[in-house]
Amino acid sequence: MNSYLGKSMKQELLNYLSKYYLGYRDKVTFDSDITFGVEVEVLTKHLYYPAQYCDNIVDLRNRVMKKDMDYIVAYEDYDDMVVGGELISPILINLEDCWQNLKSTVEEFIKYTGDAQITYHTAGHIHLGHDILKEGDLVKLVKLYAAFEPIIFRFAAGEFLNIRAGATSYAKPIAKKVKDFTGSDEDIISKLCFDGNVGTLMIPFKYNGLNLSNLISGNDTLEFRVPNGTLSLPIWQNNVNFFAHLLMAVNNYDEELIDYYLSNLSFPFNDRAIVREYNKVLDFDRALELADIVFTDELDKLYFLRQYLKDGKIASEEIINGYQLEKSAPFVR
Repeated sequence: MNSYLGKSMKQELLNYLSKYYLGYRDKVTFDSDITFGVEVEVLTKHLYYPAQYCDNIVDLRNRVMKKDMDYIVAYEDYDDMVVGGELISPILINLEDCWQNLKSTVEEFIKYTGDAQITYHTAGHIHLGHDILKEGDLVKLVKLYAAFEPIIFRFAAGEFLNIRAGATSYAKPIAKKVKDFTGSDEDIISKLCFDGNVGTLMIPFKYNGLNLSNLISGNDTLEFRVPNGTLSLPIWQNNVNFFAHLLMAVNNYDEELIDYYLSNLSFPFNDRAIVREYNKVLDFDRALELADIVFTDELDKLYFLRQYLKDGKIASEEIINGYQLEKSAPFVR
């Protein structure tokens, strides 16, 4: 197991990872009965296109709707100007045809959306069907996610060294809420669904990095909102594979150890400060441990660790305290 490697072996692994590049695989390794969907958000490099530009987006919608699977294309406008778009996939499964269809559709979306750009405004949301989870597994998933949230945030930053500033409003960290909660395990799910005291203002709240509110609003999926937006298909695939395996791993860990890790996390006073602190974390040992909990396949572990490490750097203090994204040196081919 990687997490039990000695110091010299870990250094060898680090050296190997620094030269390893991620590619787009025909399919990945999570169970084919786990359904998933993605939301690809982009902004245009030149923000102010005339509204007629949306003709291209309508044309793309017509194109993809003729495929075997239906995608939805939405666009955002401001003062009659198109400023960005979003590609929403249908329900997909881990089959080669689905991955190839996703690849070709995303490439076409990028082409017809213009000079697509990823910024601190854009995210890469992933929806997963939760049918494989049994009673009590949702609480285990929340605790596992929360205990490793600093690691997950850096991994989910994709090709960037930092999670976007917009996450503090639209993909909030949950570990502090989970650690500080004093009610029952079941009540923590209600708290995260409504982001308030149980039994008070019962309005579903979706803006957590791990969004559970869809389970009570009729959409019936778990949504991982934390990933940065990306135009990299290998990173999209790697993100889906990781979060699907996270669901599969809910019974593969020592609950007392996870509770211990969670109890020893310390947090600043608000979500913005928490995200800033997460962006300063680079803990290879803890990432190795999460890889061993989540994956059994060694290639999956390599893909996870490479995306987590990136180029081994931390974003600059100016970037962390501001509203920009800092790119890693390339690690995707």
